[in-house]
Amino acid sequence: MAPGITTVNVYNANNWLVGGFLNGTSSSLLPNHTTDRIANHSYIGFFDSNTLNILHHLDYLIQHDDYINVVGVNNPNNGGLAPVLSSSFNAISVGLSDGARRQRHRHDRRFVRVGPR
Repeated sequence: MAPGITTVNVYNANNWLVGGFLNGTSSSLLPNHTTDRIANHSYIGFFDSNTLNILHHLDYLIQHDDYINVVGVNNPNNGGLAPVLSSSFNAISVGLSDGARRQRHRHDRRFVRVGPR
């Protein structure tokens, strides 16, 4: 755990997106207010009919509550992107710089260094 972090909130991804926090499928409900400072989304999501609502709600939450969101990019080999949440204007999107996807084996436990060497 990082120094100063005393609480970690854990959500089911679908619950966080839909009704448990972001209210992303509702055009009339705003996201819940948060005093949390950072969120990690280690998943790739697809919501065809609600993508715009989810993105609007995430960008609203980031701007309104100064809530940093780090999200994954799908990096499919066919060139298309998964719009949720990597298409957010204000999130930090993380993926491979060459746009490719790496196959990972179930027993592969290597760590990837992020940042300057």
